[in-house]
Amino acid sequence: MGDAAAEIGSLIEEIFEAQRRWTRPVVRYLKRSRKGREGGLKLEAFGLPIPDDFRHLYAHHDGLHPPPMPRHATQVFGEFEWYDTRCLELANTMSRARSANPLTDTFHAFRSGSVLSLDLAPGLAENGKCPLVANMTALSPRRFIAFDSTLHMLRTMAAAHREGVFRYDDDQLVFDRRAFAEVARAINRRDVFWMPYAEGLIDWGEPPPRTHPGTFSDSEKAVFARLLGPSGKTR
Repeated sequence: MGDAAAEIGSLIEEIFEAQRRWTRPVVRYLKRSRKGREGGLKLEAFGLPIPDDFRHLYAHHDGLHPPPMPRHATQVFGEFEWYDTRCLELANTMSRARSANPLTDTFHAFRSGSVLSLDLAPGLAENGKCPLVANMTALSPRRFIAFDSTLHMLRTMAAAHREGVFRYDDDQLVFDRRAFAEVARAINRRDVFWMPYAEGLIDWGEPPPRTHPGTFSDSEKAVFARLLGPSGKTR
């Protein structure tokens, strides 16, 4: 996993360097710290296996812990924040306290400025890669694979900067969701989320199919078949 750790370190630097060019104040709070490595061990207390690439994300940095700022100002992975381990523990403790079943099968990882969240889903892992599933936290039982893994998420964010999909206006992220969906689809083989989300086609209020909460209902599939091509691109 040494190569993965090195790549993750390189991707973090690339992502933050792109934001330095936009003179974002939050980048000054990216500091190397052993707290991430040591604090990450506490995450095992939630009873779920923590994938190696997620651990590597915290190997040299303990996320970000800026002073009070507007939420949009702290979003560094696209529209998502990067919690320090203290906030990670708190977020997962709270999510389990709200759940009817305290032994949830996902691990809260990243939160956007809205209610959209990304959770690690160890039960959906393939070939040692643990996906990140998009969800609306307590507002909906539905979830969809958005990134093949934490490493794939970082590759996607770096590519979105590299290809000019992400830009900032007065420190707020501005981007075309369809363009981002194209970037995500090219990197994440299992992504079923970003293009339907960009098109506004997901019915978060509809109960998830019994077969798997990360699949689409028959009514949604019918709409997608009309509007989306086989690769997920709009026609």
